[in-house]
Order: sequence, then C-alpha cells, then structure tokens
Amino acid sequence: MRNFKLVVISTSLVTISVSCNPSSFSTPEQVAIFSTPQKGTSTSQPKVAVDETATAAITPTPSVSPTLPPTATKPILSTPIPRSIEPISYENIEHLERLSTLGLGRVTQVGFSPSGDLLALGTINGIYFYTADSYDLVRYVPISGGVNGFSFSPDSQIIVSTSSKGEVIAWNISDGSEFHIFQYQGYRPSANSIFSPDGEFLFVGSSDGVVRMWSVEDGTLVKTFRGFVGRYDEAETSSIAISPGGFYLASIDISSNVHVWAIHSGELLMETPGRCVAFSPTDDSLAVCKQDDQDFRSSIYLYSTESWELAGKLASQDGFMRSLGYSLDGQLLIVNYSSGEIRIWDTNSRRILNTIVAGYRDRFSSFTISHDLKTIVTLTETGQIATHELSGASSRVLSPLHMSAIQAISFSNDGSYLAVADGSSVRVWNLIDGSLVHQFYQVETKDVSFSPDGQLIAVSTFLDGVRIWRTEDWELLSSFAEDEYAKDVEFSPDGEFLAVVTSRNVSLWDVKSGRQIDTFNVMLPYRVAFSPYHKEMLAIGTYLEVYVISYPVMRQIYELPANAYESKDLLFTSDDKLITTGDTSTVVWNLTNGSRIDTYLLPGSSISASSNLVAAPTTYVASDVSLWSYGKPVQMWKLNNNVGRIMNIKFSQRGDLLAVGGNDGLLEIWGIRE
Repeated sequence: MRNFKLVVISTSLVTISVSCNPSSFSTPEQVAIFSTPQKGTSTSQPKVAVDETATAAITPTPSVSPTLPPTATKPILSTPIPRSIEPISYENIEHLERLSTLGLGRVTQVGFSPSGDLLALGTINGIYFYTADSYDLVRYVPISGGVNGFSFSPDSQIIVSTSSKGEVIAWNISDGSEFHIFQYQGYRPSANSIFSPDGEFLFVGSSDGVVRMWSVEDGTLVKTFRGFVGRYDEAETSSIAISPGGFYLASIDISSNVHVWAIHSGELLMETPGRCVAFSPTDDSLAVCKQDDQDFRSSIYLYSTESWELAGKLASQDGFMRSLGYSLDGQLLIVNYSSGEIRIWDTNSRRILNTIVAGYRDRFSSFTISHDLKTIVTLTETGQIATHELSGASSRVLSPLHMSAIQAISFSNDGSYLAVADGSSVRVWNLIDGSLVHQFYQVETKDVSFSPDGQLIAVSTFLDGVRIWRTEDWELLSSFAEDEYAKDVEFSPDGEFLAVVTSRNVSLWDVKSGRQIDTFNVMLPYRVAFSPYHKEMLAIGTYLEVYVISYPVMRQIYELPANAYESKDLLFTSDDKLITTGDTSTVVWNLTNGSRIDTYLLPGSSISASSNLVAAPTTYVASDVSLWSYGKPVQMWKLNNNVGRIMNIKFSQRGDLLAVGGNDGLLEIWGIRE
C-alpha cells in the first residue's frame, strides 16, 4: 500500500494523592536501562552583482566516506529496517514508502499500579507497562489520540486514560481491551481523573469547571461538583483528590481556590486559597500548598478533616509548588517545586530529608513512589525518566525508547547509523538491525553531526556550546564555544575542522586540538555547510542572506540575497552550484560568479545530495511532508506521516533514506523498499 498521494501545490498518581491548579494489543521488546554519563573576525567584502537567469536542473553525485561502526551496547529494539535499494528521486517517488518508525513517543505521566508490580508510562501513542522491579516492557495499550493522563483502579485491573481529544476511556490491563467509554457530551475532560477507593466511581475534571462522578460499572453520570466556574484541565498536574476513606473530594479552580465536598451529600465543606492538595493516607488531614505573601515562597498548610480547621504548617520554602503527595504510610510528603526540585519531607519531624534536582533548566512534570517506599520515579518536561532512592543514595536514568520532540537528525556518511536528538538526550540507532546502539544525556540539544569517518559525533546545545564524543567508547573528548547558544554544527569533509553557528557568528575550530581558528561575524546565522567539491569553501545561511566564504581563514567570497526567511538547508553540487532553501523559497546559485540561476517559490527543509528532491513540512503545523524536485515540472508529492507536528526532516547522504521527526517523539524512516 502506498503511503502518499499526489497533490497540487500532572497527574493523578497511583501511590499518592496529588492535586494542583495550573484496536490492538501487543507486547513490545524488552527495554534496557542505561546510566547517565558524568557530565577572530573576518572583514566583509563588497557584494557581487546578481544576474537573474534561468537554466537546467542539477544532478550531483557526491562521494561517500566509509563510516566506522560505533561500539554497540545491548540492543533495545531489534527490528531490522528494510533497506532502501536506490536514492529517492523524481522518477521513483511513487514507490516511496515508510520503512520503519523509531521511538515509542513522548511521555506525559508516570505511575505505579496500586498492586505495586507495574510502572505505567502514559504517552502520545498509548500506555506502556513495565515491571516495577526490573523495568522490563511487558505490555502496551495503543490509544488513538494519545494520553494526557491516566489513573489505575484500586485493584489494578483497569486503567482510565484521558486525551486531548476529550475522550475518557477505561481499559482492561490484562488484555488491552476497551472496558468502557465515558460520554462527555461536548465537555472536554482534562488529564485529571481518579477512582474512588472502592473502585465503583470515577471522578474526572473538565474544562467547563465541573468535576463529574461516573459509575464505573455502567458509565452513567452520578453527580457533579462545581466550585468557582474555572478550569480543571492542567495536563502536567492534577486538580482533584479523593480522601482514602472515600468521603471527601477536593478540587482547585483556575483562581487557585480549594473546594472540599462531602461526596455522598454533595455539601461544600471548606473553601481556602491553594495551588495543590493531597489527603493524608490516615484520612485525618488535608495538605494544601499556598503561595506566601512574600514573592516566590510557598508553605504547606495542614487542615483537620474532622473540623476543617488549620492544624499545622510546614516551614516556608523558596519556589512555587506544582504538586504534592504522601507516601502510602503517610510518613513522607513529596513536594514538586517549579524551581526544578522535588523535596521530601518527614511528616513527623517536619524536616526535609532529601532533595531531588532536575537537569539544568528542566522541571519535573510527574512523579510516583514505589510500594516498598524505597524509590521515586520522576518525569521531567524534557522527557527524562529517572529512578531515585528516597534515601538519596543514588539515582539513575531509565532509557526506554520514549523521546520528546525531535530537535535534530544526522545520518552517518554510509547510512548505517542515525543520531537523533530530543530535548534531553542523543540516541544513536543502527539502521541495519534497528537496535539502539547508544544513548547519552544532553539537555537542550539543537543539532547533532557525525564526522566523515563516523568516529566522532558533535552535539550543539542551548547555552552549553558544542561537545564531541568518540563513538568507539562514547568518551566525551572536548567542548567548544562553551556558554554559547550553538544552533548548528558541521564537520569539514576531511574531518579536520568543525564549524559552529552561534546566535551572533560562525566560528571554525580545529577538532584535534580544540583550538579556535577564526570567526566570521554575521547577523542571525542559522545554518552552515562545507563544500565537498570546492577546496576550503563553506556557506552560511542567515535570516535573509547566504554567505559563501573561504576557510580556514574565513573571508567572504559572495553575499547572496536568498530571500528565503530562515535558511533551512544548504547544498553544494559537483557542477559549481549552491542550492539554498528556506521557509518561503528555494534558490539555485552559480558559484563561478555568484549569479542566481533559478528561484522556486517553494519552501525546503532538506535537500537530497544525490537527486533533485527537496522535502519540507506541508505547513508550519503540519504532520505530513511535501516533496518536490527542482529543475523538473512543478509537481508535489505528499507523505502521510504518523508523527506529530514535524520538527525535523533529513535526507541521508546517499539520498536513499528520508527521516522525519515530530514533536511527539516519533521518527519515521522512508525509502524505496528492496
């Protein structure tokens, strides 16, 4: 079946009560665990006059250097990827098809089951179940529309998912079958759902400011609870909580007010300002987090569930609280702060026992505690999942195949390996057998690039500069342009130099010595590309222009008015041409005199080095890709992708593979099947 058509141009956690205000069934392969690794200006020349002419197409055939394979660790996913037999071209594009999908999707919530034997991850594709002791992937329930949040039934037999599409569905965990769909009559439910302790009722918050109580057995609406007309739709936290005895319901409105009801009578028992709530497991108190009068400080107030009077207060702390929850024995109170810290309180001594810190410029979006009270599993906004001993003795990062939004893609020169960067890590895949070769943690990655021989991999970051790893043993070798916002990074064809694009210039570095060679100052640079055909020549794409310069002494040769807002890709050809693409147009240039050969009012994100194809998202928010060919009759092909909004597109060096990454953490590989 062809996959294209021709067209004309936080959480309600299982083990703790948390609250805060703003189909088929399959068993995938085992998921492994990895530990986290320790962590001159050139003078501008005058512009060259541009000659507006139009000529024929270009068919470059660049040479390919062999890639030395990285050292493989234990494969996580061993699904061979069908080989693409030839470069994707205008002539064979009708045979283009999806060869493989890498990744399991962006995670939205983590939670242990009440039985304590499963750890669930809610994602944009469905819910994945792992063993709680060894974190082996044992079960998967695919859910159309993704998962904003989930909640387990008390007997761990049913799990309820909420989605951004407004669906609330109960699933049988044992076989992945649909148990019941709760009808919402046009009201859009939030990520916040929770079962009553006896499992007979389900409480779900909604965007119309109402908490609805449903019968789990037949799906009928039993009762509604409305405080201030606000919203209960914060996906990153929960806005409702149920007391362990099943007598009380607490919710938070959009104005940060807590409302407490008697569930059976519907009587409103208490109202107080607050941003987060949690009932104690002993059912004798309600913890409410409030912002103090002082800026950026919060306190936890404890209210008696008998009198609803203030019974105590924990010490004021810096930072706003996002969510909180008790351990099963009530001895610990875990608080998630907006500063990127989780602080663990002893409820008896009212002292902080331990503090868990998220990565640099990261925050926690979800957490859950194991039943033996020894481990807390956390999820950050960049998608990192980690386990921490509550004693503070150790932490380790779990590395299943869940990725956040795809920020960068790089093929090795021989097409055997693919490096993919999301918001928190870089993963290297073997495209022969589909295995994950290696993963290392790196916050806010912007670009990733293999060296020509495949022995090195460079990663550019936001405010951390560039780092280079050796693929043989994954040792961090060097760091360049530290404390810089590095947008793009590229190796020279001989691997001797590394070009780094920052927010203010493009710098050239000697890879072996780590010494900066030269700097070319230019406004708003975005992309850089070395010519494999012209000795010591590279191109820099900026917001409006493209500069062709020499190196290692960086001197301007041409300034080309590309008129393509924000350069996306630059490609040198063997017949003295340069192809530049951007958000609005694609231009073909003559490098012998700097003249314009042709202009296409079509966007481009990636150019094939072995054919005339250009790929780009159909629109800014599209989840599909348009393909067209310069130098051919204007005709566009549309790939129907299954990823979310497209973040990155990349042709392999040989042009036989096309990788498409989305904001949902999925990456598709397209090619001509053998």
